[in-house]
Amino acid sequence: MSNQIPEGWQRLQLNNFVTKFQNGYAFSAKGYVPEGIPIISMGSIRLDGLFKKNNSKLKYWSKSARIELDRYLVKDGDLIMAMTDVTPTMELIGRACIVKSSHEYFLNQRVGLISVDGEKVSKDYLSYCTNYNDWRSYCIGSSGLGAQANLGTAQILGGYLTLPPLQEQQKIAAILTSVDDVIEKTQAQINKLKDLKRGMMQELLTRGVGVDGKPHTEFKDSPVGRIPKGWDVKSLGDLSSFITSGSRGWAQYYSESGAIFIRIGNLTREHINFRFKDIIRVSPPESAEGKRTLVQAGDVLISITADLGVIAVVNESIEKAYVNQHVALVRLKDIAISRWVGHYLAFEQTQKQFSANNDSGAKAGLNLTAIRNTVVTLPSESEILSIVKSLDSIDDLIFKKRNKLVTLNSTKKALMQDLLTGKVRVEVE
Repeated sequence: MSNQIPEGWQRLQLNNFVTKFQNGYAFSAKGYVPEGIPIISMGSIRLDGLFKKNNSKLKYWSKSARIELDRYLVKDGDLIMAMTDVTPTMELIGRACIVKSSHEYFLNQRVGLISVDGEKVSKDYLSYCTNYNDWRSYCIGSSGLGAQANLGTAQILGGYLTLPPLQEQQKIAAILTSVDDVIEKTQAQINKLKDLKRGMMQELLTRGVGVDGKPHTEFKDSPVGRIPKGWDVKSLGDLSSFITSGSRGWAQYYSESGAIFIRIGNLTREHINFRFKDIIRVSPPESAEGKRTLVQAGDVLISITADLGVIAVVNESIEKAYVNQHVALVRLKDIAISRWVGHYLAFEQTQKQFSANNDSGAKAGLNLTAIRNTVVTLPSESEILSIVKSLDSIDDLIFKKRNKLVTLNSTKKALMQDLLTGKVRVEVE
């Protein structure tokens, strides 16, 4: 940030407007209970400066301690700050957020509760400031080096922030909060769609959609559980004309241009399409080895090391691409069923086959024999088309919502750059 302060703004130490800084209590793991008052920890503060409402890692303390530990209670609207960080990049330390919840919480150690003079500073504005570059740089520089970074109360209160007049703070915070509200609603929509997709997969991939609009009424046992009586069961080995994995030692062929080198990171559990945000390109020789690992439209790709069983199906629009050694390539005899096979392999119930066939050792791994023996079900052609259309459709909805979320986060980042530096001034009444 420039040293030049916008007209009417002040650069102040936090001890000029923080009226109280309360450190958390050192709760012992031995005292955790299944139900009670949840304990706020650093994991409750998100990297985007928002409060993590649905935190599955929350621990609980007995409600009977409420009076004894009253000073450590946190409620809706309170401002809390992370005082410790164990990540290499120290992304969390010094970040603050407003607690937005109808529940009461206890405050864990190394999380601070901040009370401010409301006539000088807006808590909402302060929370945004602590998630911006100027304060972030100060916290990282003041926290020291080592396996765990720490900020003390004196370091926090001794830090500086550049503040506009109170009304301008409130207007800026209101603008940014409105963007956060849309971000939260969009994320909630994505979560609902993901839950809907999970339920759809359970229903469609085990019970189908029926024939001529009539649901299946007869079912049979199979190696993958109960399925409609008319469905077939086949192994990937039976369905494929070719199964292989990528070559080792292709680092020598890396180049700035050339074909895409598909790695596990280009596959995702969110859907059966690719994630090409981070790609490596290769220019291999025109050899038999290169031709063996060159993908074609309709190929089904499966991760076979580390995160086992992540699936992608190659579409017709992909440019020239090869798979690396950690990805298996399954070329089906009938590419019309490729997306069915992809969705079925990504199904939670099918994933158990990969876990069971894991060649356990120092590293998780699937050999090509395990891939060939993996079983999938086969409905009729019309039923396959209907089910694939439904699953692709909801994947498309989720994809669009995710793109909207990316745009909103970019908008928020740009607004913070403009508004928290005074580059763009807001009008106040």
